[in-house]
Amino acid sequence: MNKEYLDNLSKDQLETRIYDLNNELNQEWHLERIMTLKTAMQLQSEVAYCKALLENFKPEPKENQSDRFHRHMENINGE
Repeated sequence: MNKEYLDNLSKDQLETRIYDLNNELNQEWHLERIMTLKTAMQLQSEVAYCKALLENFKPEPKENQSDRFHRHMENINGE
């Protein structure tokens, strides 16, 4: 599990990652038993980590039109 990669995912990407991991676990562990127990446990750990990130997800505040204008003017004026 690459925590640095997972920490930088958006909310939608986390939800997709959880969905994909659960599908992989269902297909390869529960239905076909072609995945090793160790791999299944690693995937379950990653799902848990992603769920924890999703529960604590704090989106960055969006910039409004006024903030954007002032930032643009500061760039133009070199302040």
